[in-house]
Amino acid sequence: MRCENCGYENGQGAYCAECGAASRRRITNPSHVDSNEEARFSTQDGYGDSVIKGGQVAAEGRAKANPLQSLGQNERVQQAAEVSRQYLSFFVKALLRPYQTMRNVQPAHALHSYITMSLISILTALFSMLVLNRVSFGYGTSFMSGFMKPLLFTGITLLVGLAIVYGMTKLYRTKADFKQVAAGYGTLLIPSVASILLANLLFMVHLTNLSLVLMGIAFLIAFVAVNISIFTYPVLQTNHQTVDVTYALIIANLILFYLIYKIVSSIVLSVLGGMMASFL
Repeated sequence: MRCENCGYENGQGAYCAECGAASRRRITNPSHVDSNEEARFSTQDGYGDSVIKGGQVAAEGRAKANPLQSLGQNERVQQAAEVSRQYLSFFVKALLRPYQTMRNVQPAHALHSYITMSLISILTALFSMLVLNRVSFGYGTSFMSGFMKPLLFTGITLLVGLAIVYGMTKLYRTKADFKQVAAGYGTLLIPSVASILLANLLFMVHLTNLSLVLMGIAFLIAFVAVNISIFTYPVLQTNHQTVDVTYALIIANLILFYLIYKIVSSIVLSVLGGMMASFL
């Protein structure tokens, strides 16, 4: 059968072997051809539409046949996987040498800082939920008080810590970029992530006292990280001291101490509420 587009002599194929245009088939027995088949090879469809539809059908078929492969080829998934690999490498490096790593970070590492603060918030809330489930024997557990409140309190505390560091650099007019400050502050918080993660694992295997000690260490690391971050910048050498550095640090640490106290008290109150609920 001759192609109407280029004149090439083809066999009985659906498309021209020379130009790829859809060919007109002679139907000798219409009763054996269903309507979908006839519509597919209708001469009303151009070559471009046929190729596009064929590609869409093939892509849909591959996605259905192997959804994991299709997901792995997604651009956002690939970007997330790359960020995860970079963060894991950075995490190990900062865990071994937090201060030295902090001294060498760049503003581009600010993303790692945000990931670190998110992990601390989530893991702290998870620890609170585990404790609440333990003392209430699985009954009367409130997701809002057991998970969401510690999550929000921890997140707010870490952001306030970052704001304190950046505010101190501005108060004493030192040259500091916000992303640079965030990157350094988040780097010093990485040991806190490891401590809280280990605390969760130990609590699951009923090493309660050791897990509580590790949680205390994690909060202490977060507390110290603010002060180290501040003294990384030359706030003591500046001549623009509207407020003496001593008093500024006292105020900053009191604010941070109060917020950490709110996190701990929120967890303790949730635990006490769960204990009371278990006896009612």
